[in-house]
Amino acid sequence: MRQPCVRYGAKRLSARSRAFTLVECVLASAIVAMAVLGITNAMGAGHRQLQSGTELLKATRLAESLIEEVRGRPYDGTGTGRTLLHLDDYDGFDETAGALCDFSGNALPVEYQAFSRQSKVMPSMKTLEDLGGAVVNGKTIVVIIRDSQNQILVELSSFIAESLP
Repeated sequence: MRQPCVRYGAKRLSARSRAFTLVECVLASAIVAMAVLGITNAMGAGHRQLQSGTELLKATRLAESLIEEVRGRPYDGTGTGRTLLHLDDYDGFDETAGALCDFSGNALPVEYQAFSRQSKVMPSMKTLEDLGGAVVNGKTIVVIIRDSQNQILVELSSFIAESLP
């Protein structure tokens, strides 16, 4: 019995040569599966990087907010209660995870409560090359933000010049 043929250009193809074999289908499926697996892994890694970046951004905001709080305080003196603190009162400042508050004592949003933050205040001097090498006395505040595993995420420092009389 003769198989029907289809004309394709100048060639004649049999019905059998136009179909995919089982081996070709399995091979194509394996290639597609490997491509999908690779894309899925890349998307998972990208998602983890995005989460890590988001956590780092939140930690940086926490550190910057505490530095700004300290910069707004009087240089000398002491106080009681967070709203009356002076610069030196922030030496040894420690807020544990779940208890983070702003300068007025209001709890920070939930997304920040997984972190803890500490600060140190140290006497320091800074040489200002733009002013002919003038030396300025002051204090450096260092703020450290830690994650829930107590790993340091961010450490920021800022120099605060001594007040003039």
